[in-house]
Amino acid sequence: MAEVREASGTEDQLIEALSGVDICVTQMAPLTERILQASPDLRLFCVSRGGPVNADLETATRHGVAVSFAPGRNATATAEHTVALMMAAARRVPATHADLAAANWRGDY
Repeated sequence: MAEVREASGTEDQLIEALSGVDICVTQMAPLTERILQASPDLRLFCVSRGGPVNADLETATRHGVAVSFAPGRNATATAEHTVALMMAAARRVPATHADLAAANWRGDY
């Protein structure tokens, strides 16, 4: 959808789901002008992601709908993955795996 950078589901699905709803909690559903026009009861749109890339913030503000999100939500997983990649590189796990996949058993690793 042109108004948001990343979303899943359709505007029609969300319009149907938000009928008479005050608060929406989602991860990927879009929040666009069309949805806001069709959802006059909506007051809060909660995005369970690090950023509200699926919400048109200007339009939400104009319609009086607050948008919340979860900055830093994936910070721990990102740090752990970074350390794991550093350890894999230090221990040459990718090269060893490639050799084993090619049926080469090297004793110098």
